[in-house]
Amino acid sequence: MQQNKGDYMKNNKLKDNPILRKRLRIIGLILTPIGGICLLIGFLDFFSRDMPTMFWMFFLGIFILFPGTVCLQYGYMGKLARYKAGEVAPVAKDTTNYLLDGTREELAKTINATRGLSHTIKCPKCSEENSKDSVFCNHCGHKLSILCRTCGMQNDADSKFCKKCGGGIEL
Repeated sequence: MQQNKGDYMKNNKLKDNPILRKRLRIIGLILTPIGGICLLIGFLDFFSRDMPTMFWMFFLGIFILFPGTVCLQYGYMGKLARYKAGEVAPVAKDTTNYLLDGTREELAKTINATRGLSHTIKCPKCSEENSKDSVFCNHCGHKLSILCRTCGMQNDADSKFCKKCGGGIEL
């Protein structure tokens, strides 16, 4: 059974929480620049002096930058997901339509054949399409189906044994 968005939001664990989202964004916007500055100081210190004294700032920056970026990701996750979906969905739709262009009729035939809804039967001799209830081919006159001697089941014209009982086919 499918649930809509409203049903999901009734669950306490999945409710929209704007206060938490705002806090995550603020924490992320504070920690990320501080971590980036520490990382930059440690990096510049390492390459600017013969004997680096503040290289530890590089590692401190990594440990501050990581939670900052995680907070930003969770704080902006919904906006990013909606943006991504809005950008990807039209491209996927266009790509699918491009790939299906020219093959829609063949795809419809295949789907109908697998569902058993095909309204035609192909002649085993000349491959001409005939209506499903035809006994003989409209093009060459070849018999399209034959009856089982044992159970009376209709089988394809080129069958040697019945698809229902395995018995011999009427010639």
